[in-house]
Amino acid sequence: MDTPLATVFLPLALAVIMFGLGLSLTSDDFRRVRRHPRAVVVAMCCQLLLLPVLCLGLVVGFGLSPVLAVGKVLQVFALVLVPVAIGLVVRRRSEAFARRMDRPVRLLSVIVLVAVIIGALVAEQDDVVNHLVEAGPAALAFCVASLTIGYFAPRLLKLDRRQSIACSMEIGVHNSAVAMTPAISVLGSVGLAVPAAVYGVLMYPVAALAGMLTTRGSRTTGEPAPVN
Repeated sequence: MDTPLATVFLPLALAVIMFGLGLSLTSDDFRRVRRHPRAVVVAMCCQLLLLPVLCLGLVVGFGLSPVLAVGKVLQVFALVLVPVAIGLVVRRRSEAFARRMDRPVRLLSVIVLVAVIIGALVAEQDDVVNHLVEAGPAALAFCVASLTIGYFAPRLLKLDRRQSIACSMEIGVHNSAVAMTPAISVLGSVGLAVPAAVYGVLMYPVAALAGMLTTRGSRTTGEPAPVN
């Protein structure tokens, strides 16, 4: 698919988003992982083992077409690490610059993510309603289930509420551009990117509602809400 969306804008958008992620990471973040390995292991097991099985079940249960089914699976597995590594290097070499750029890059990440989602939907405008009708319920169910599993699996394994809320957000809030890039730029199919685009539209209000419910529970029980 030789279009500006596929060859230029989408890879660039993904690079900006992942660079911003790397720019915000510090060595203390990795030290916290070493100090609290159980929380990380639980979150990774949910992300890498439970979610693919859940995704497959939703694909079969909702009877998605082959194109949307593959697009749904891409949303779970696609990862891009190089821009994150670049962001880490930049922060290590100039922490002052990284701090100044953190907020602008975050804002730019949101803008490009919204632009990518709109671009994918516009490219499929002739079939967008059908795609939304077909992929929407599965995407919504996947979002709700991801947030739920992300919260209650750690709680069942005796992690505290703050760690469970963090796991829920990590597992339930996915970077849609990460899945859309291989779908459009590598595989050349906008249709494959539709599930990720639909998920990207739905996950923010759903995650916000989940965050309000879980943090309200924290205040009720006297536990502090999680901090970034």
